Amino acid sequence: MSDQPRMKRNIRCLPMLALAGACLTLGLSIAFSGARAGEGMADTSQSQVRRLTESQYRTSIADLFGPDIKIAGRFEPDLRIDGLQAVGTSAVSVTPAGLEQYEQIARAIAAQVTDEAHRGRLVGCAPDARDIGGAQCARHFIDRVGLRLYRRPLRASESQWLVDSTLASAVTLKDFHAALAATLTGMLTSPDFLFRVDRPASSGRTIDPWSAATRLSFLLWNAPPDDALLADAAGGQLDTAEGRAKVVDRMMASPRFAHGVQAFFSDYLQLDGMDELAKDTLLYPAFTPSVASAAKEQTLRTISWLLVDRKGDYRDLFTTPFIAMNRTLGPIYDVPVARPEWYMHEFPRAMRAPDC
Repeated sequence: MSDQPRMKRNIRCLPMLALAGACLTLGLSIAFSGARAGEGMADTSQSQVRRLTESQYRTSIADLFGPDIKIAGRFEPDLRIDGLQAVGTSAVSVTPAGLEQYEQIARAIAAQVTDEAHRGRLVGCAPDARDIGGAQCARHFIDRVGLRLYRRPLRASESQWLVDSTLASAVTLKDFHAALAATLTGMLTSPDFLFRVDRPASSGRTIDPWSAATRLSFLLWNAPPDDALLADAAGGQLDTAEGRAKVVDRMMASPRFAHGVQAFFSDYLQLDGMDELAKDTLLYPAFTPSVASAAKEQTLRTISWLLVDRKGDYRDLFTTPFIAMNRTLGPIYDVPVARPEWYMHEFPRAMRAPDC
């Protein structure tokens, strides 16, 4: 048998095998059901500290400032423990070299946020005759951005210190927006942003609502809390089982839930390794970096389509004849693809490999 037919047959099996393996540890279903009304929150008095992954950092910036803010620079590699970056985040710190990298990235972000092209939308104010020196504008920006970056309201002392620092820098630099950029750089390199910290509630037996909102958000969305979830935390909706159930239902109905599901499976299946996958082009001429990238997206799109869009049973991943398809992958599967966009392709029974 030639290598090319074998390659096509093996690649046809790969997505199904990947999907089937992913089903074995789908712990998300347990987490979701545990938030239903009538069930108490587990004892979470043991605090946890987790560093943001590169993906979570990028999502945090895009959610707050928009996708047009560029994030340039290298991040320290994420650590895997027991095969999961989600576990490794609790065992990593920031090295001196890593802190320098974070600072360079933060400076570039802050410069964009406060430049003339973005400051009108992202800062939203400027010193004027009614706000000489810019104290009110600085406080408005710092409190609003601080809530989203730190995933909790700033304490009064924190807010005042940041405002005072901004005003002092503005005098030295003779530029209010340059001073605001310096303050934002500091906030972006703060442990309060770079690390997710579980803070105990006043009772000491559970975490506070802001920590609960952060846990839920990164579990279900792999992203920081949005304004609605932060409002839920402030309003006490996360303090009761019934309130948490309603919040979780809303979060699972959000388009962001698909992103969270894809992030879980990408981590579990270690799909980031596809970016470095290489094949001998003489033996596998059809394999290219574009094919590897498309195969990664194909797996995630298929999982999301079945579990989120169709609200299917994850066991169906073992047997589903449907798979995401595009022009890049069509030739690998002997499937003619005319449309330019991704679509869900159903294999006829005669084309399904018997041992997949």
